[in-house]
Amino acid sequence: DRTFQLIKFNPLAKWTSSDVWAYIRMHEVPYNVLHEQNYPSIGCTHCTTPVLPGEDSRAGRWRQFSKAECGLHK
Repeated sequence: DRTFQLIKFNPLAKWTSSDVWAYIRMHEVPYNVLHEQNYPSIGCTHCTTPVLPGEDSRAGRWRQFSKAECGLHK
């Protein structure tokens, strides 16, 4: 990242959602129970809603706002 002069290393970047959940189950990793209530992408309490069938997994993030990103990833 040239802006912040950082080297980014993302060891899980190529993992699919299935890979992540298989690992969670295999290693009994604790997770947020909201995932079981149609919240595949969880943010803050004010900006996250459940995802409806057929929607993108991040559709519940910032649904009530016109902005879709917090600005961190510019």
